[in-house]
Amino acid sequence: HRVYNLTVQGEHLYRVAHCGVLVHNNRCDVVSEISLANSGKKIDLNAAKGGAPAKRVSNQTVLGRYPDYVRLSDDLGARRFDIPSHIWKEMAPAEQWAANRKFLDRLVAKGDEIILSNPANSARPGSFFAREIEYLKSLGFRVSDDGLRILPPGT
Repeated sequence: HRVYNLTVQGEHLYRVAHCGVLVHNNRCDVVSEISLANSGKKIDLNAAKGGAPAKRVSNQTVLGRYPDYVRLSDDLGARRFDIPSHIWKEMAPAEQWAANRKFLDRLVAKGDEIILSNPANSARPGSFFAREIEYLKSLGFRVSDDGLRILPPGT
């Protein structure tokens, strides 16, 4: 696959994934609307109750096993990784991980507190939860003693 690093001026519209998802960013760091190229159906992520989970105004992000991290992030009003399931299912595993990793990079840049819905040692090897933990560790983060938080480097 060819990969291009583009800087888009003006409208921020582009297609991603092998299914041709059209993505529009109203801010450079947050996806607000997606649509499937073939059906033309649009999904406004801002219309979800309380706003799109990735856009919540919070200094906390919840990671963990599905659906536990969804429930905890809703209870706390915290951010979480969230792509509609029908879009997620159309993405190749490499595309899924790339989207997940980009979300992790953004939460690191924001300096979010990282809360785990499940103990880190319960992450199944090879799962997205385990990969998230390993990726953050590769950036210098560490798991808290109780296994329920990911702590930034130097803490």
